[in-house]
Amino acid sequence: MSRNIVDVDKFRGFSLAMLASPGPAKFEYVADAGRLICEGTFSVGTGSGAYKFVPDPAFVAALQQMGYDAPDEDQLFAMLTMDIGREFARDIRDVGLQASSNDLIQLRTHGVDLNYIRETRQAGYQNFSADDYVQMRIHGVSTTFLRDLKAAGYDLHAAEIKDLSIHGVSAEYLKGLKEAGYGNLRVDEINQLRNHGVEPEFPREARRLGYDFTPEELAQLRTHGVDSHYLRHLQDTGMRNLSADQIAQLRIHGVD
Repeated sequence: MSRNIVDVDKFRGFSLAMLASPGPAKFEYVADAGRLICEGTFSVGTGSGAYKFVPDPAFVAALQQMGYDAPDEDQLFAMLTMDIGREFARDIRDVGLQASSNDLIQLRTHGVDLNYIRETRQAGYQNFSADDYVQMRIHGVSTTFLRDLKAAGYDLHAAEIKDLSIHGVSAEYLKGLKEAGYGNLRVDEINQLRNHGVEPEFPREARRLGYDFTPEELAQLRTHGVDSHYLRHLQDTGMRNLSADQIAQLRIHGVD
């Protein structure tokens, strides 16, 4: 179970001594987005009761002055519970990211912080939207991966990067394909190769043996268990100049 740790200084009318004094209690939790008026009882270090949320109109006005849309009460409550205040909103604005009030919530929810945004831009990606950052974070795209993609010579959009991550494609994998002579593939072709277990060694060895398979043919061959050893053995027995379909048929029918 996750825990939400908050600064005790945000409480008004509350002290830690109240935890050791069973009985009724009333206090407030105060944040930029508003305050929670809490009333209930403490017993043996735990408490229970009810709360009332009171939004802070000054915070709404501050967001609008920064260029954000006015959040509704549900959004304000989410901002309070996620500790989204003036500082976070100002930092997102100052880093140059166009965002809505709901974007602020999504960014915080999925762990997109200023370091992630800055490191992404330092890696050479200047035009990502707030949703791009959220989607990449959801699918585990690290800034190291982004840097490695650029170093490997790939200049991709956020949606393409997300798709590669979903299919388990690493920058090392892309580098290997490029070294094997497959450096200008579409993202869907790369994903197809990855999904069918085509490691860079296979197309590299196939080209060394004189084959020039398409990505679709490489995927077809690996689907049927054809590897570089099989290709080499076929050539050793004099079976050269076969098409990918012919090789696959030989393998399907158990020709060793």
